[in-house]
Amino acid sequence: MKVTELNGWKIPEPVSEDMEAVFSELGLEWIQDIPYKKLSDRTLTLDILRPIGIAAGENRPAVLCIHGGAWRKGTNKNYNATALAFNGYVTFNLRYRLTTESPFPANLEDCMDALRWIQAHGMEYGADKNKIGVRGGSSGAHLALMMGLTAEPGEITAIAAACAPSNLPALYQSTLSANAFFSKRSADTLAEHQEEAIRLLGGCSGIGEADTEQLKSLLNVKGFASAFDMLMGRELGEDAAALEPASPYHILEGASKEKIKGLPKLLLLHGLADPLVPVYQTLMLYEKLREKGADCQMELFEEAEHNYMFHHGVFQPRRMEKILDFFGKTFQWREKRDGAKSIFS
Repeated sequence: MKVTELNGWKIPEPVSEDMEAVFSELGLEWIQDIPYKKLSDRTLTLDILRPIGIAAGENRPAVLCIHGGAWRKGTNKNYNATALAFNGYVTFNLRYRLTTESPFPANLEDCMDALRWIQAHGMEYGADKNKIGVRGGSSGAHLALMMGLTAEPGEITAIAAACAPSNLPALYQSTLSANAFFSKRSADTLAEHQEEAIRLLGGCSGIGEADTEQLKSLLNVKGFASAFDMLMGRELGEDAAALEPASPYHILEGASKEKIKGLPKLLLLHGLADPLVPVYQTLMLYEKLREKGADCQMELFEEAEHNYMFHHGVFQPRRMEKILDFFGKTFQWREKRDGAKSIFS
């Protein structure tokens, strides 16, 4: 198991196979499938990942992790919480209703109910109910932002949102435009229309004539518009405004001074070469947050695509360091783990 140390943080390389064995090697306890919400036909659950030996009542900072997947797919059985747990946090990774089952706001309601469960029961697992952060990526980051705009002041201390769809009407409109553009061209001819492709994708970089694989990946946006239909539970057609109730940017526009004052601290992260959720989504949100006076910071990564933690399949630990620094400073937290270097490779 490769672990990189940066600025005092110990950052394990993510793995998606044999996670139970990897967590054990890292000295982490994985408690799976804890019920947090009863539905009419089933129960929603969450997983806890934390250092082995944590006792009830230790009052460690907690982080709720929300997976992505265009709101319609994904699983909480992933590596999203590994680095946080390895650095001493009590982490909660939840299952929520996907849009294949229920449209918005069911997914947000589930996330909020998971938050309330942590407030009520997190102490039993060593978490501090007054120090709760949220981390999400892609559609999970969208839900994290929506949680911040929904929660009461003080319920969430900090949010780290990566590659978040934040202005949904604008993203939907650009997706429709990209669909029309790409449907008339093959990957072999896209390079001839590079400037137009960049404009339609919100100015993302990394589109080059020689990079055939990158050009082919842009064709994936053709199926993205249906994710918005599923999110709202109907075919939207040209009705982009229907997305405003689920759009963090638009909710923020109408937020009162009192609401802004009560928002959590925010860290926005985005890759400059993200072809799926272009970087303008984060730039617009950041500018609006600053205009409103919110406590917000932004980190942009050159050449990073939608899965911003990797570059050409290679894990980039400095990007995880930004999240650890953010939560560490917010919660004034940095755990010293005796013997941690013994697992370095």
